[in-house]
Amino acid sequence: MPLTNLEEEATLVEAQIPPGFRVGVIGSASFWHEESEQICSDIGERLAGLNSLVLLTGGVPGVGECIGRAL
Repeated sequence: MPLTNLEEEATLVEAQIPPGFRVGVIGSASFWHEESEQICSDIGERLAGLNSLVLLTGGVPGVGECIGRAL
């Protein structure tokens, strides 16, 4: 069965990501609760303790950036 364009693109992207545990963070560009930013920062600090972690985010300010900067 031939690969679809999407499967081909996914294979190319996967080849560019370093090996290791992969965690995807999908979230809003805004924090909707007064404790959200601190929770995201805490999550990032805990993830920082994992060896060979690859963090994948949408690359926009907000949740993903907050978690990534805490690493």
